[in-house]
Amino acid sequence: MGQAGLLAKIRANAELIQNLKDINFDQKHWQQFQDLFIEYLDNYHLCEYNPNLALCPQSFQGYKYYFIYENNMLVLTRVECNHRIAYNELHRVKNNYLVYDFSEELFKLRLNDVDQDLNFKNLKKIVEQMIKFVKGTRKKGLYIYGNPGVGKTYLAIRLANTLANNGKKIAFISVINLINKVKASFNLSVNDSSLVEKLLNSDVLFLDDIGGESVSSWVRDDLLFRILNDRISRNKPVFFTSNFNLTKLILLYGNIKNDLHDSATNQIKALRIVDRIRGLASEIELLGNSRRGMEE
Repeated sequence: MGQAGLLAKIRANAELIQNLKDINFDQKHWQQFQDLFIEYLDNYHLCEYNPNLALCPQSFQGYKYYFIYENNMLVLTRVECNHRIAYNELHRVKNNYLVYDFSEELFKLRLNDVDQDLNFKNLKKIVEQMIKFVKGTRKKGLYIYGNPGVGKTYLAIRLANTLANNGKKIAFISVINLINKVKASFNLSVNDSSLVEKLLNSDVLFLDDIGGESVSSWVRDDLLFRILNDRISRNKPVFFTSNFNLTKLILLYGNIKNDLHDSATNQIKALRIVDRIRGLASEIELLGNSRRGMEE
């Protein structure tokens, strides 16, 4: 390859040019190191940000060539490629979940990549509060309610992943799955304490779709109240998603069919659990069109 052709290839490689800028290399000296540039370009592969290392095209999988400049010498070394960076981040996020019940494909979601679509105007005020929580300027959780499909769960997962990526221990579970798992532990004669203790001890707890479960006095008084009362007593934040505002949740938890308690007692018990929710989280509505088929 002639020098003119090599120089053209160097200038056409945006990643290489950025590398040289980052190390303050004066490109007028490129000819001194043309063998290194040839080796770089001959082995250059553009990596996508994808945690699947099997798709990495680098000759040394997970690592790409990178120039450093020391003592007026250009040195070719290797650094993590985008596949390796994505892989490490995925596993850092995953390893900080004590409990999760969503697809691992969703570990890639973050608050900073929320789609600015037709729903963004309504999302924005919630995202702003979530960012404050990430930064530590907000201490209280959120109770996000709205119609089915508007993106409540996906928004909560974005926050949970962002916190996990920052080193927080996260528990994320739908109330329906929580109930089913605890009930299954009864049938298998296994103590439910392992799951519940993880929820109690997480830095941040996410309870998804509260109110969507089949409500019973056991769910309300023995399971949910136990968890929420423990969290509020230790000042540990909780985020909720629901199809119901808190006024409707009181009605839902206060009207349990075939319950032995009278209506007045049920009403008190419903108020008691919603009082805990209000102590843990600020109520906010997510408006918008259904995203079903796009996200949720």
